[in-house]
Amino acid sequence: MSDVLISFWKPVSIFESKFNAFAAWITSGNFCHSEIVIHVDPEILKTSITKAMTQNDHGLNSCIEECFFSDAFARQQLSSSEPIYVSFAALWGMKLKARVLRSTATNAYEHTPLEKHSDVEYIRVKGIEDIQGVSDFCVMQMGKEYARFSALMSATKTECTWFHNPSKSKFCSELCVCALQQDNILEDLKPATITPNSLYMHILEWNKQKEKMENDDITSVETC
Repeated sequence: MSDVLISFWKPVSIFESKFNAFAAWITSGNFCHSEIVIHVDPEILKTSITKAMTQNDHGLNSCIEECFFSDAFARQQLSSSEPIYVSFAALWGMKLKARVLRSTATNAYEHTPLEKHSDVEYIRVKGIEDIQGVSDFCVMQMGKEYARFSALMSATKTECTWFHNPSKSKFCSELCVCALQQDNILEDLKPATITPNSLYMHILEWNKQKEKMENDDITSVETC
């Protein structure tokens, strides 16, 4: 079964800093960072990697090599037949990367969503249909720069196109929204204006609407 989840991180543990605590506070919530996590059959991910590598982009290919082939665990998981969890992250000052999550990890950042941790909350996004499209998009973002200025401006709900080229850089919650929009989810949002805390509320509302639609469909079938 394929799934897409969003992880919401609190300013504690590896994200503990005054800056992250301020970021959570100024954006009116508990979270300072978000990532998109896909739970997919390895074949889907390998298809995305193959498509990306045909672009012959040195930065992209180097990042793919580092995250999926140089890492022994990731390489092993890609060769398995069981679905795997992969988190795509845009971290301050770093290029966009991915990591294969593991159930044996000793810290929340590398652990799968199967175990609860106090510093992170995972929310499964309802209504995912095009998991291949989401996977393709996420892999293609690897190696891009972190959009620092846009991340700062997002706290004001302002999109500044003068200083931001989404094709070259993204920040954490922007990456999440753009990935979901590949499957027509939250398509009315402007990704560069969304913070982790506002995304959290949008996802909750989206899921609530999808659940209502599912319940209405069940009721309609039962009354036929």
